[in-house]
Amino acid sequence: MAVQPAAASPEAAIDAQEARFTAALANRDVPSLERLVAESFTWQHPEGRVDSREAFLAGVVHGVAHEGRHDLRQEYGPSLALNGASATRTARVRLRDRAGTHETWLREDHAFTRTAGGEWRLASARNAILYEGAPLSDSLHSRYGGSFAVEPGRVLRLVWSGGILVATFPDGSSRQVFLVSPTEEAVRDPQAGHLRFTLSDDGRPATVALVRNGQEIWRATRSQPEMMSGTSAR
Repeated sequence: MAVQPAAASPEAAIDAQEARFTAALANRDVPSLERLVAESFTWQHPEGRVDSREAFLAGVVHGVAHEGRHDLRQEYGPSLALNGASATRTARVRLRDRAGTHETWLREDHAFTRTAGGEWRLASARNAILYEGAPLSDSLHSRYGGSFAVEPGRVLRLVWSGGILVATFPDGSSRQVFLVSPTEEAVRDPQAGHLRFTLSDDGRPATVALVRNGQEIWRATRSQPEMMSGTSAR
């Protein structure tokens, strides 16, 4: 009796479908996309507009998705939440053009559903823009890890890990940091504020301030050396 090959785990099967979807999107391969997305599929644009399956497929040939308009794609920190016959895959994605003139970072949330035949199909896709603009420097971001004391018991922590610089604020909230210069974080939400640095002689941050609507909210001084780890883009 022939031994049947073991079925792929949900994680492996969804990763494979995600890779097929990404390739088909980049190649504007509508027939492949038709096989990969569910009949009820929806595509939510970063600005909030939602396309039906039909509208999404019609728009693919025109490069409606960010992935279809960039040459280089890297994925960071993918995670998967399984719940029976449904699953949500979340990742940060970095998109760049080969000319080196533009860069976009997205948070991708892709929901999958398992058919009666056991195949995973994409049920919805939602993208949020985290950064869009001039290319960013990995070597610059990698120098900014460390702990910065606002006051006793209140600390800002910056960690360079897996190719991403993440700030954890004194209140426990966290976000990815995008440096548009050695002293300035990109402003994404003026109400939330952005980080402004002063540098020591070695080019590493000595102090960091939270600036909101042009007003300095607090200032912190480096108290521990940098924290960093290796890169894990996919």
